[in-house]
Amino acid sequence: GGAAGGGGADAGSHLDHKHAKAAESSAHSERPRPRRKSISERREEANPSSAPNFIFGYGSLLNKESRNVTGSAGEYHYVQARGLRRLWSLHAPYACQFGTGCFLGAVLTGDDADVCGGLAFAVSEAELPNYDAREKTYVRVRLPSVEPLEGHVMQDCTNAIFWTYVNPSPDKPTAEAPILQSYVDVIVAGALEESEAFARSVIRSTAGFEHPWKNDRGNGVPTSVGYFPQYLRFSPAATSMASTIDILLREEIPDAFAARYNAAGHRPRRAPALQVV
Repeated sequence: GGAAGGGGADAGSHLDHKHAKAAESSAHSERPRPRRKSISERREEANPSSAPNFIFGYGSLLNKESRNVTGSAGEYHYVQARGLRRLWSLHAPYACQFGTGCFLGAVLTGDDADVCGGLAFAVSEAELPNYDAREKTYVRVRLPSVEPLEGHVMQDCTNAIFWTYVNPSPDKPTAEAPILQSYVDVIVAGALEESEAFARSVIRSTAGFEHPWKNDRGNGVPTSVGYFPQYLRFSPAATSMASTIDILLREEIPDAFAARYNAAGHRPRRAPALQVV
């Protein structure tokens, strides 16, 4: 009898132990699992000195089509940089199918009253040299800070490095190296990807439109007699928005727009594939 009673006590103890284990297991299953860290977070832990790179684009890089010619541009934010001035300032024959034109540049002024709106897009360390080659006559500099454009929220980019390209020795547009409308189209069409208000602000905040400005749009047919875009990487998609773009230009900079002149006819030489500005 005692043996039987002892066996019952042992069985009860065993059952209690099983219940305790089950309860413990249940508690474990209810406890939330730690969030799995992303690849970028694990990479950052492995190499704390690495930081995400962003390029601040203020001209043709506003245009998605143009950005992606050079590399796989990643996430982007509409931002503005203080102490930076956008202006027509770079004579670049290598970016033209014939003749030369004057392209956008920027200068660091250190004056907070100078505000340049643009787009900051992520770029890998490996692809930075591709953008350096594209902007080969500019100098890449680090911006001390950027802030989100009004109405935009920027994710936490505390550790990010923001780069932009500045023109070390600005030149004004001339009759021999005028502003080219086919290039203006790429910029304004890119700004319109955000909004009409942003496109207007880009036009207003660009210095130098009072200098020679050529309408070189033409019909884009290389063998035709008549106008032909000089800009080597002109965009038919951007130029197809000509009527919208011209309304914005006429309203924002009426005097300069009234002085814009039409190009003479050209039969362009066959140009090799060159880097875009």
